[in-house]
Amino acid sequence: MEDGAEEMEQDTGAEGEDPLEDLSGQLKLLTSHFQVLSGGGKSLNIKWPGTAAGLVRLANYFNVDVFAIFSIDCVERWTHFDKLHAFIAAPALFMGVFVGMYLVVKNFTDMDTDAIKNFAWSKFMVLMFIMYPMLCTNLLAVFQCREIDGLEWLEADLTIQCYTESWTNEAILTLVFIVIFPFGVPAMTYTLLSRNRHRLHIDAKFSKRLGFVYNRYEETYWFWECTEMLRKFLICGCMIFIAPGTMLQLCFSIVAGAFFLSIHFKFQPFDDDLDDNLQTAALLASFLTLVTTVLVRSNEGGGATVAFLLIVNLGVLATALYGLVQDTIPEIVEEYTDYYDQIVGLKETLEAAAEELALLEEASQAPDQGATTGAVAAVAVAKVSSADTAKDAAKEPAEPVQEAESKSAPEPEPDADLEKQIQKLFLRYDLDGSGTINSFDELEQLCCNLGYRLELELNPKQIDTIIAQVKAESPTIEWDLATFSSWFRGSFGLSQK
Repeated sequence: MEDGAEEMEQDTGAEGEDPLEDLSGQLKLLTSHFQVLSGGGKSLNIKWPGTAAGLVRLANYFNVDVFAIFSIDCVERWTHFDKLHAFIAAPALFMGVFVGMYLVVKNFTDMDTDAIKNFAWSKFMVLMFIMYPMLCTNLLAVFQCREIDGLEWLEADLTIQCYTESWTNEAILTLVFIVIFPFGVPAMTYTLLSRNRHRLHIDAKFSKRLGFVYNRYEETYWFWECTEMLRKFLICGCMIFIAPGTMLQLCFSIVAGAFFLSIHFKFQPFDDDLDDNLQTAALLASFLTLVTTVLVRSNEGGGATVAFLLIVNLGVLATALYGLVQDTIPEIVEEYTDYYDQIVGLKETLEAAAEELALLEEASQAPDQGATTGAVAAVAVAKVSSADTAKDAAKEPAEPVQEAESKSAPEPEPDADLEKQIQKLFLRYDLDGSGTINSFDELEQLCCNLGYRLELELNPKQIDTIIAQVKAESPTIEWDLATFSSWFRGSFGLSQK
């Protein structure tokens, strides 16, 4: 059973995916790491020494913190509340633009509004991924005050006094946006994915709209992006309230880093091993960085501490580059080489056709040379056929098979391929390893994925109807592979030889 499950995992992995999606997935993981490095340093109020401070300034670019990147405060004074308003306005402005576009398209054009919805949803999820850590840090910082000379002042901006009327007004507004962003975005994401979890890899609409948050994970771990959001919320936001400026605060942050590193080691949630390896390197670097903050805060370690911080964090970048060089870039080159070969083959076909057309026209101008015309036509047909063969060869790689072997080799039976697909997916969805499908949840997931793999013309409602009929006939099921295969073929109109 375990061997079959391993084989299934290999066969249904990320093979055949667009290499550009692999590239974007690795950039997403790299961005997450440097977001936590930047946001964690702010929430823990760490004064990074020497070159490590330059590394954190680099991390600010991944957080798109324009105020830190461009040193805007040196040009014009922005209070913490001014910055917070600007950060909140970005997603609100984004939503307003796309709502306006949708209304214009719907009311004044014949364009498909679903394309606008798909684009808006997908880009909104990317925007939330980029801004989420920064929003957590800045929103929660409104409630972090410290006492100076008997008065409470905002830790993030010591020109703002806490518990005044203006601060109270901003705090109420901030509470609303804390519910919307730090809590609301993960809750919305989980709810949308949970309600449609059996259709995520079947319905193209969900993939286009929300694929950014679940496509890189194994089907079992469709929710894992919410775990990443929780990690950012804790390290980049909540840590500011746990004994600020003390070793206890650092201890809590180290425990949080160790927890998320441990669960990643345990579950390895990504569909591609390259993604799992890169995330392991990133989480390990985050954990070691948090451990090293103890030395930074106690002013110990000196140059060795700085060197260690640079090595562990730049090691994440090195891991990403290794994956690009070893896997992603060769796949991109191979894919576009195939495109080039197809274009060259098409060009040769067109040139051959043009040449033969010229020969035919030349031959038609000499009607008394009938034999010559026939010969030229025969040559034309032969060359066009040869060009078509070359075009087909450009699209599909040739397989050097001897003529005798091709005649004697039996063709694969379609029914055997169908049975192989059924067996592989049956092993995957036998979640308890009993050799049977014994719950309707397993049955529904198995049917949905088989329909997708076999490209059956089914919609989720049809599958739900068929499952409902089974439930009506029997409240429980315990089907082995043979029973399920026979039922699936019969219920979904597949012939059995």
